[in-house]
Amino acid sequence: MYADIIAPTSPEELDTMSRKALSTGYSKLGVVEDVQSRPHTFKVALLSAEDVPTVARRIRGRYDLLVVKPNSLEEARKVTASRLVDAVMATYDSDRPNFDYVCARQLKRNEGALIIPVRHFLDRMKEDPHVLRSVRLELKIALKAGVYPIIASFASNSREIVPPRLLISLGEFFFDMKRGQAKMAIKEFPHYLISPERKLKLKGVGIHEV
Repeated sequence: MYADIIAPTSPEELDTMSRKALSTGYSKLGVVEDVQSRPHTFKVALLSAEDVPTVARRIRGRYDLLVVKPNSLEEARKVTASRLVDAVMATYDSDRPNFDYVCARQLKRNEGALIIPVRHFLDRMKEDPHVLRSVRLELKIALKAGVYPIIASFASNSREIVPPRLLISLGEFFFDMKRGQAKMAIKEFPHYLISPERKLKLKGVGIHEV
């Protein structure tokens, strides 16, 4: 029951990527694109901080996950305080983290996640290896605060689709995660983020109370 998030460049590319991803072991795919829902997929919107809350509120019903990429610590603190935000992207393009313990505590109240976009991270690390330090620190903060870390490929074409086991290994090698932690980051946590249980908790109703 592994899950990944991908960002195809076209509906045709989505079909090719979906077939390859499912064949490598994924059961769910988050798609960063406003496309018609398909089997085994859930819809992901990638927003800027400026899109919260106006755009986020308008599109909330059309997407399963609203993910925000903050460009500063000030933006991160602002967006993580919003109930509309399901997850924030780890700082993959700077050697200065944009996510601190204040952000983590706020995001935890929303049962939210810190998402590590592997493709973007690897591309950026070729230019500046120091970004690894930022992601590691943010991941450490998230884990300490109980925020769900998610490792996702954010592949844009079929060549960038990688098997779940490789994403797990990347989590171990680059981010010093234990194998069990890395496995949960592409298995249990993504599924929980889109689950009815989480939605009920956010409405103030526990799953066991239904």
